[in-house]
Amino acid sequence: MTRATRYALLGDFSTSVLFHPMAIPFVLGFLAMALHGLAQSVFNRRFDGPPFGWFARYQSAIWLGTLLFVVFFGLLRFCLEWLGILTPV
Repeated sequence: MTRATRYALLGDFSTSVLFHPMAIPFVLGFLAMALHGLAQSVFNRRFDGPPFGWFARYQSAIWLGTLLFVVFFGLLRFCLEWLGILTPV
């Protein structure tokens, strides 16, 4: 995923997806969380109201959904590699 993230940050998205399809969502999610944290630090207050209020309400469901997606994605890749359908990079 390191090479895929590197290519995504350099703007070569097709190569990034070939190395690891989760790199682009990872980079976008990391940047969104970093900007949100930076804004909270700069303005010295929490952003829990609109448009961020939904995140506070559904935070547990978002984390659980992300965990399940990553686990099932990894299992799917493992099974496809084990069956010989997907070759490891």
